[in-house]
Amino acid sequence: MANEFADLIMGPAKVYYAPVGEALPNENSVGYGVAWGGNWVAFGYTKTPLSCNYEFEEFEAKVQEALAAVKRRKTSEALTLETTLAQLTADNVQMGSGGTVTDTAAGAAQVQMEELEAGNNAVLGEYAWGFEGEYRKDDGTQFPVRLFIWKGTAKLNGALEFGKEDYPGIPLQIKALHDASKTAGKNLFKLQKVLAPHT
Repeated sequence: MANEFADLIMGPAKVYYAPVGEALPNENSVGYGVAWGGNWVAFGYTKTPLSCNYEFEEFEAKVQEALAAVKRRKTSEALTLETTLAQLTADNVQMGSGGTVTDTAAGAAQVQMEELEAGNNAVLGEYAWGFEGEYRKDDGTQFPVRLFIWKGTAKLNGALEFGKEDYPGIPLQIKALHDASKTAGKNLFKLQKVLAPHT
């Protein structure tokens, strides 16, 4: 089994977002580590590993004649991504808080700056989301492992901490939403792992 450890995916993941409905990067032409193009925007560096958690609740049907459940179905499902962004920018904070970012250019009597103003807006921004990790074969060939969320919202999931022994990160949580435009059974996410180049 020459390739028995190739499926151990090691290394960081890059997180992207785009408008809902954005075309996915072409698996035949967009290799690992290559920008996805289109309207996909990469967040930049992350301070903590990316966690991806799929979970669901279930209903169990029971009958008097059996001790164990005889049938089981999902009643709800959820997919959550979490990481901490390493770069403290207004755009990164805005993705988890809402609001509007304004960039001001430097001038004769004006410093260059970015401002985020937020508050009293109940509507959550919806985006397509994705992340990319690396699948490396025994011969060193790299291929992408990608997970796409068709539609989801983000929020700040913790405090920004400023101190002398660490630097502040932006704790971001992304929660998937049901996308009714997709085929039933394919409405939440897509996981894609490239195994070999095209021939």
